[in-house]
Amino acid sequence: MKSFRYGAENSHKYGLETVDYPTISKKSNNVDYIITKKLLDILVKKCNRDTQGILKLPKDLLAIDSTTITVGETRLKWTKYRVQRSGVKLHVAFNVNQMMSV
Repeated sequence: MKSFRYGAENSHKYGLETVDYPTISKKSNNVDYIITKKLLDILVKKCNRDTQGILKLPKDLLAIDSTTITVGETRLKWTKYRVQRSGVKLHVAFNVNQMMSV
């Protein structure tokens, strides 16, 4: 699915109970990443070789986060974010197997 919001808004199409997307997001914080990694490994192994090639998945699991850092509008004038705010978006990838940033 594209996002938690997409999943929540389209769950009824797949015969699932309708829930608010924040509920899914909050619940996902309680799921151990090892479970998600094992499920992803199983799904990828079920794909044929051509599909695996198209997906071009890395061998290591990466945890990815993006955060917007906002400051007052006079601090970084070149980074207009909102009317009275400036900000930059920071993207971080973390290799879970090696325990280091990529």
